[in-house]
Amino acid sequence: MSIPPVILIIEDEDFLRSSLADYLEDHGHTVMTSPNAEDGLRQVETGSPQICIVDMRLPDMNGNEFILRACRLDPKLRFIIFTGSVEYNLPESLSAIGLTTSDILFKPLTDMNVLLTKIAEFAPAF
Repeated sequence: MSIPPVILIIEDEDFLRSSLADYLEDHGHTVMTSPNAEDGLRQVETGSPQICIVDMRLPDMNGNEFILRACRLDPKLRFIIFTGSVEYNLPESLSAIGLTTSDILFKPLTDMNVLLTKIAEFAPAF
């Protein structure tokens, strides 16, 4: 049995961030959280997450920029885009580093098992 990956949640909405963290912890994951991208980047540098769940609308930089910068810090990181914007389209810059439309989850997520399934898809990489 493999060890569950460490997950970093970057979400500026307090309730959503803590709810996601509680849910993932209840399913055996170690979870780190951040209310903004700059703090998230510091945690990537020091905390060694393996998966980042990233909101696209953040107060200090958008999620696309966070992903690009975090990937430069740790190219092995995996990302799940978690957005409430139904108009969101994956930019070419993120496609170029390996993200696909299957890495996008839209809020509200009515079936949290979708999130667990997505995390499990990344498990062989760790």
